[in-house]
Amino acid sequence: MREIVYVSERKLEWEFSDASWRLGRRPGVEASAGLPGTGMKVSMPPASSAEPLTSTELAFKLERVIRYLKRTHRPQPFTTPSLRVNQWITFDLNMKYGTAHEDTARYGTPDDVALFGGTAPTVPGSDNRPVELLLCGSVHHLRSQIASHGRMGSDTTWLYELTKELNRREQTGLHVIPEFLTEIVPRNLSVLAPDHVAHEVFGGLMRSTHPRPDYGRLRGHARVLMDIDAPSWITRLVLATPLYIERPPPRLSSRWRRRHTLDGKP
Repeated sequence: MREIVYVSERKLEWEFSDASWRLGRRPGVEASAGLPGTGMKVSMPPASSAEPLTSTELAFKLERVIRYLKRTHRPQPFTTPSLRVNQWITFDLNMKYGTAHEDTARYGTPDDVALFGGTAPTVPGSDNRPVELLLCGSVHHLRSQIASHGRMGSDTTWLYELTKELNRREQTGLHVIPEFLTEIVPRNLSVLAPDHVAHEVFGGLMRSTHPRPDYGRLRGHARVLMDIDAPSWITRLVLATPLYIERPPPRLSSRWRRRHTLDGKP
């Protein structure tokens, strides 16, 4: 069984509604799939009445979505150079993660944003700059309880509002991300430029010790928001919105795998 930490069921229902198979498990709204010449329809449950998926149903649907993504969108590792906005990426690395709230929120305000951050090993053939990944999503999509990171940090209002607005758009089935994120949330919500805000949030998460975020290996699929790869930065940072995040099973040691093969076992 998949140990899912985060998943957006709304994305599972809407993002792939133009696929050549049905995603819905309950009666809902019939809508054209948008495939020329097919006349196919897809069942999409009403936003107000759809019940949460059980763990078994979610794992089954997620596996089908992953196969569809691989076949249709060919997601690339997040370390791939020159990623585009809206491009699907994969990740599998050790990450810090925790929930957070707006920097200017009053004491006791509940966390409403989920943050995940990690750094990949240096990519062979690259310019030797570390590649960092920052994932921002809504706490409403968490399937597992995770520790609090506290406030997002000073002058990070732009990214906080962007995360909230992306979730609001998602609930209405709007998943296309414009090339310039300031079309969704104006820059004047922060004194820092968007790329500086993303670096500030990532750095704050990775430096956080009190409260201390969770840490461990995570993997999943996400959609690119920004690929911050300017020469002025000593690191490259990929900002993305996750579809799902899961805890993979532990990696087997090379000694165990070698012994397993020599014993003739599959």
